[in-house]
Amino acid sequence: MNFLADESVDRPIVECLRREGHQVSYIAELGPEMPDDAVLNRANQETALLLTTMPGIIRIRRVSE
Repeated sequence: MNFLADESVDRPIVECLRREGHQVSYIAELGPEMPDDAVLNRANQETALLLTTMPGIIRIRRVSE
């Protein structure tokens, strides 16, 4: 499975998913403090399931649909 983990996700979770064979892009490694809309766009471009602990990102998605 393909995931995009935003920087709010703890690194051990990302590492665990990678050990299990999943493809995980991690915003903390790619571009910390990336704006939420850019994170959503990247998840869409990568056809990745977005992992986040930030409830505000859901509101942004609903507004932009």
